[in-house]
Amino acid sequence: MAGGYRNTKLGIQVSGRSPDDTKASIAAVQADMERIRADKEKVIAHIHSQKATRSSLYILAAVCVVITGLIIIFAPSGRERAVEIVATAFLVLAAGSAGYSTFVLKARITDLEATVTKADEDIEGLRSYK
Repeated sequence: MAGGYRNTKLGIQVSGRSPDDTKASIAAVQADMERIRADKEKVIAHIHSQKATRSSLYILAAVCVVITGLIIIFAPSGRERAVEIVATAFLVLAAGSAGYSTFVLKARITDLEATVTKADEDIEGLRSYK
């Protein structure tokens, strides 16, 4: 009979899977569950590494802003143009490491503008994953 097995000890025929087929199915399901657990751990590790990378970039941005302030405060007289160039470079580095894709700065009358990309918003969504 297709789809069934015959118990020779009792002389009956049972429809469904044989005990050997059932054991093989259980083993396959357990192997699949183990693979899913391993993949879940990989995804969680990847998310944590993204968080660590992002945090280090924010720290770098903060350090660059502090250095910019110190450069401007302790600039020697007569070197204002060079200080503006170096300070602007540090601000651009800080904005880039913080994840801004567009950064506009007008000198003398300081106007700042920054834009965050859609990819950065997607990373924010990953941060809320637990």
